Amino acid sequence: MIDSCRGLILRETTYGDNDLIVNVLTVEHGKISVRCRGVRSLRSPYRNIIHPLFYNQFELYEKNGMYTLKEAGCLQSFYRIGMDIVRLSLAQYILEAANAVSVEGLEQDSLLQLCLNTLYAVTEKELPCDPVKAAFELRAMCVCGFMPDISSCTVCGEERFPVFLDTVQGVLWCGDCLDRARQEERERRRKQKEGSVTVGDDLTEADDGESALPQNLRVLSPTVLRAMRYIVSCPPARIFSFSIPKDEQRQLSAVCEQYFLHQTDCRFQALAFYKSL
Repeated sequence: MIDSCRGLILRETTYGDNDLIVNVLTVEHGKISVRCRGVRSLRSPYRNIIHPLFYNQFELYEKNGMYTLKEAGCLQSFYRIGMDIVRLSLAQYILEAANAVSVEGLEQDSLLQLCLNTLYAVTEKELPCDPVKAAFELRAMCVCGFMPDISSCTVCGEERFPVFLDTVQGVLWCGDCLDRARQEERERRRKQKEGSVTVGDDLTEADDGESALPQNLRVLSPTVLRAMRYIVSCPPARIFSFSIPKDEQRQLSAVCEQYFLHQTDCRFQALAFYKSL
């Protein structure tokens, strides 16, 4: 059976002398693995387009759920990004992250469109890297079903600054509720020492009883919170149409990164390299 589809190549693995196996995020089938016979040969007409950062039209043989390349044509290439090592490392992180969160056989057109929009923003628009990275991470979690509740404090339902994002539970805490939780923790620890109660499993323990509760809280400035609310709710084509002062870009990037890493429970080599530059 011959199948036609469009897809972005996320990853390539060498197989034998001249073959590649590529992971492709497609419009029609979600993520699929495709064996590309002979494409590493100098005589292959597809040698220069079967690589990550290429969005191609594919003609595939499909048999028993396995795909083999028949023909391919380039629809869009983001390969010129390689002239900038910082942007290239960010693009590689986007592909690595998309490969980790995508699911084989599950339609994920929204994730594919997000990847294409992000790569275009990095390559063609040359927007600042940190806000682009943050927007990708947060929106990727939304399209994968892990949108955080950043409307108001999870305890009192109010919005009182300072506010904190719990990057594990995906909810906000206001400063007042956090202070009360800390006080309750101190009281529980005092009673525990007296042998009267056991500390609840829902609160984190610390030697001094002063740790942020619950775990993994990150403080959000009003500007960063507004940016995050925009990212999760804006139309897909407008995801990068926001501005944030340069001194708060790093906070937005750090918060969205921590949320993404906690929700995916993954570590990414390309991210470590990007942050080392």
